Amino acid sequence: MAYKIISTGRSGPDGTVMQFICDFVSDVASLPTGENGVTYTKLDMVPAPGSTAIVDESKELYDLPPSRTWSPLLVFPQ
Repeated sequence: MAYKIISTGRSGPDGTVMQFICDFVSDVASLPTGENGVTYTKLDMVPAPGSTAIVDESKELYDLPPSRTWSPLLVFPQ
């Protein structure tokens, strides 16, 4: 179980747009969502809506919409 931040982008009041890479689909559940009630030490560690995650196992791309629930967006051809 692993994920890594591969890039960060523009910061705003909702956090920072981030790109993650995950080994397995199950790793998506452990990605931060920036939801209310979670304490972060820095705003640049809060993923903003528009953040994405690539999953190596399934070749899927997930995105973080304004609802802050990671959702599959598309599947890359294998």
